[in-house]
Amino acid sequence: ALRRRVELKNEPGPAPSVFLRSGSLPLTERSSRIQTATMRRRYLLLALTGFALNCLGQNASDWSKVVDLQKQREEKPPAGENAVEFYAGRKKALHDAAADFLQKHPDDPNAASALLWKIDNTDFSGPAEQRTATLADLSAETDVFLKVHPQSTANETQLRETLLYCYLDNDDLIHTPQQAGDLATKIGQFLADHPQVENRTKLQIVQSSLLLKEDQAQG
Repeated sequence: ALRRRVELKNEPGPAPSVFLRSGSLPLTERSSRIQTATMRRRYLLLALTGFALNCLGQNASDWSKVVDLQKQREEKPPAGENAVEFYAGRKKALHDAAADFLQKHPDDPNAASALLWKIDNTDFSGPAEQRTATLADLSAETDVFLKVHPQSTANETQLRETLLYCYLDNDDLIHTPQQAGDLATKIGQFLADHPQVENRTKLQIVQSSLLLKEDQAQG
């Protein structure tokens, strides 16, 4: 209706009414309100765009800090400095930064790498109960992350393999045939889901060893 009325202004004959219909606003006032509403939408769009850019900028800034710590993780300790303390400090710093990034930016494309570095730099020097709980927490977190944020086959394999090695590095937590059998099952499931894994043969040997312990204990 508005376009038709505007076009009518260019046609011969009496000038059209300034009202679109009975009780409606004059064209001049109506046009002003439409223009105002359009400008508001434009300002809102600009504001949202600016917010998105700020978020992207913040993500990039936070991620650069994690990457810097990963580079520092590879450095060698200065002469005369305690190597154990040096590496432990770098490891904790990277773990904490990766965990913080993952918490703040779970949807970021770098979140999978953050989770990988968090897992790979987790401290397992505590008592058995604490380490067992930490492994369970990391396993649950990884399952949820991969469910919500599906990854490429290569990325998922790397995440799950790194987590699996955390279990193998803490084999002193295995005290019962059931625990040995559970870890053997975990390895078997991983190998079934990721048949192209590079260390397949080594993992199969470990799995066989665990199954043997379970069978020997059961008599």
